[in-house]
Amino acid sequence: MIMSKKKIFFLLLICYILTFLILQVFYKIYFTIFFIFSHFPMFLLPYFSNENYEFQLKNNGISKNLGNISHFQCDECLNFIQEKEKNIQSTEMGSINSSFRRKDIFLPVEGPIFTIIKSTILNWKKQSSFLYNKEAKIIEVGCFISYPFCFGQSIHKDTSDSIQYKNCISFGIFLHDVNSRFSPLLVQSNVKKNKWNIITGKKGEMYGWSAACYHGGSANWTNKKRYLFYFTILYPPLKTIDVGGYSLLPKYKQGILLSNII
Repeated sequence: MIMSKKKIFFLLLICYILTFLILQVFYKIYFTIFFIFSHFPMFLLPYFSNENYEFQLKNNGISKNLGNISHFQCDECLNFIQEKEKNIQSTEMGSINSSFRRKDIFLPVEGPIFTIIKSTILNWKKQSSFLYNKEAKIIEVGCFISYPFCFGQSIHKDTSDSIQYKNCISFGIFLHDVNSRFSPLLVQSNVKKNKWNIITGKKGEMYGWSAACYHGGSANWTNKKRYLFYFTILYPPLKTIDVGGYSLLPKYKQGILLSNII
């Protein structure tokens, strides 16, 4: 018996809806598992890749070994942040995902903060790196603070916009040695062997992650605060991006052009 076109249409529609619902359940279970891992990061492997950082950022959405800041600069930066932390205002803090015992504070681009950003951009320019573009702009400058025994964040992207990995990248600098127990970043990359990893490293090391990759700050299983200085750059052709509000002091409005830093 030949089915009518109407029946075929409804069968296909039912199949489509069932497939959609099954995928939704699958992804919910999938991300719930890795949300659990954000509480227990010591059970995940550190991120590693033999590829150069340009390939990693463009294809994996994550990269280590983007540069090194001296321990002296790290200490100056940390002291600067801790002084700002003492008198922080509500307008100088971001709305952070999973905020229990976590803060995202906005920082002025001055003193050691300016010095670190400027030296980093100058190095990229000297290396003719794709990370330097005079029309790119800094849209976030801040510090993530993870207090002792804070929970892990829920896994998320920084934007719901449809962008490429290279369009918007955040750069983090370890202000202390960070191991698997000290609130490392949990990330999903396109590396085939290990899709989910943590980003650990030594004091002064810089790494990057794209706003388009799934990630989350993991739990802090130590009795110390972990400070992570970071800044985010939006690259052409993008002029703006929806990240739920820039982590940037109001005086910088819609961002700071890299060309104005150097």
